[in-house]
Amino acid sequence: MKLPDKFLHVLNRSFHECTTECSNNCSCTAYAYTNLSSNGAMADQSRCLLWTGELVDTGKYSNYNDNLHLRLANSPGMHHPF
Repeated sequence: MKLPDKFLHVLNRSFHECTTECSNNCSCTAYAYTNLSSNGAMADQSRCLLWTGELVDTGKYSNYNDNLHLRLANSPGMHHPF
C-alpha cells in the first residue's frame, strides 16, 4: 500500500518501540515501520512513521509493499491507561 502523506518520522525505534510509541500517544491514528529510502542514503535505519490526523492520500498499488497499522478504539494489545 502507498502510505499516507504528513507522517512524523520517529528516530531510533525498533518495530516494538514504534508500536508502543503509537499506543502511548492518544493522537496517534496509525503507524508503519518501513523503508524510507531505497538507496540507503538515510543514516537512521529505524523506520518508525506515525500519523496523528486524518489518513489522506493512501491507496493500494502493486509497486508499494508497505504495511499500515491502524489504531482502533479498544483494540486488543493496545495499552489503555484506565
